[in-house]
Amino acid sequence: RILPQEQFGFAVTLQVTLAIGEMMTDVGLPQTAYRGRKATRYKSFLPTVHLLNMIRALIVAVIMPIAVYVQFEMLSFQHSYETYLLVIATIGIRSLENLGVKRLLRLYRYGVEATIIVSNQAVLTAVTIGLALYLGDYRCVLFGALASSIWITVLSHLLAPVRWSLGFDRASSAEILRFGLPLVPSGIASAMGVLDRLVVGATLGARAVAHYSVVMSIIQLPRTVLWRISTTTVAAHFTNLHLRETGITSAYRVWAVLISLIAYAYAIVMVALGPIAIALIFGAAYEPSRLLICIAAINVTIKIMMLIPLPSAYATGRTKLVSLGSVVATVALIPASVTLMVMPGTVELFLGVLTAVEALGAGAFLIYCARRFRVGGRFTLMVLFTPLAGLGVILVSTHWLGSVDLLAWIGSV
Repeated sequence: RILPQEQFGFAVTLQVTLAIGEMMTDVGLPQTAYRGRKATRYKSFLPTVHLLNMIRALIVAVIMPIAVYVQFEMLSFQHSYETYLLVIATIGIRSLENLGVKRLLRLYRYGVEATIIVSNQAVLTAVTIGLALYLGDYRCVLFGALASSIWITVLSHLLAPVRWSLGFDRASSAEILRFGLPLVPSGIASAMGVLDRLVVGATLGARAVAHYSVVMSIIQLPRTVLWRISTTTVAAHFTNLHLRETGITSAYRVWAVLISLIAYAYAIVMVALGPIAIALIFGAAYEPSRLLICIAAINVTIKIMMLIPLPSAYATGRTKLVSLGSVVATVALIPASVTLMVMPGTVELFLGVLTAVEALGAGAFLIYCARRFRVGGRFTLMVLFTPLAGLGVILVSTHWLGSVDLLAWIGSV
C-alpha cells in the first residue's frame, strides 16, 4: 500500500537475490549447533561453528554485491553504492550471532527462541514500514534487513547460556562439515526454487511480479512458520528420540498426519478468505482471481507436505534427503518457466504448470522418505493425496464457486 507497484516489484526481486546467496551457502550451522556433541566437548564444538559461520558470511559478502549489481543492470534500475554497503553490513553483522541459543532447544526451553523470533519480526516490520513511508522506495527493505540482523545478533548474545567465541577443533569441524556439506545442494536447489519471482518479472514485468509475490507471500506464510518449527523445535525433539533409539517412527507418522491436516485446513481457508484478505491488506489492485487463489492453495499444500521428512532427516543426520526434497521442488520450475517463455501466458498458467509438476515430484519424494524411515508408502499416499483430491475438486469447480458466496455456502453445509 505504501510503495508504488514498480518499487515493490523491484524490492521483491532484490529480496530474492539476497535469499539466493544465503541459501546457496547454507550448511545447516544453526541445526548443527543444537545437535552438537556431548557436553564435555561442546565448549570446543561451538566456537568452531562460529568460525565456520564467519567464513561462510565472508563468501556471501563477496558474491552478493556482484549479484545485486547484475540485477540492477538487467532491470535498468537506478541505484547507489549505499545499496551494496547495506548488503555487506547485513551479512557481516549476522555472522556474529551467538548460536549457543540453539542448544536450549534440546532442553525443551523454547522461550528464548520464541523471544528472538517474535521480537525480530516486530523490529523488522516496524523499521521496514517506517522507512517505506519516509524513503518511498526499495531501500526500506535493505534497512529493515540490517535492523533485523543487528537485533538478532545483540539478542542472541544477551540470551545465550554460553559466551560467543571463535576457535577451531579438527574433530568438530569434520563433524560439522559431514553434517552440513550435503545441505549445499539443497541450498542451491532452494535458491533456484525462488527464481519463480525472477522468471515472472523477466517475462511479465514488474507489476506482474508484484502481484504474483503478494499472493504467494501471503499464502505461503504458514509454510514458512512450519518450516522454522520443523527444523528447530520439532527436529530437536526428534533428535532426542533418535538418541534414545525409540519412538521416531511413530513420531514421523503423527507429524505427517498433523502436517496434512494443517495444510488442508489452511488451503480451504485461503480459498474462502484469501482474495478478501489480500484486497484488504494490499489494496484492490492486488486482489487475485479465483483461479489463481485455488492453484496457489494447492501449491502451498504440496510445499507444506514436503516438510514431513525434515525433522527425521535432521535428527538422524540424513541431510541428503533435505537436498533431495529441494531438488524436486527446483526441477518443477523448469517446465513452468519454459512454458511461460514459449507461450503467451499468464501468472495462472505459470503457477498451474509449476504445481502439477511439484505434485508428481512430491509424491515420489515422500514415498521414498517413508520407506527410508520405515513408515510405509500407502500411509504416505493417503496423507498426501487425500487433501489434494479435495482441493482438486474445488479447482475444477472454480468457475461455479466464483459465482456464489463461498462463505455462505460453507455455512449452509
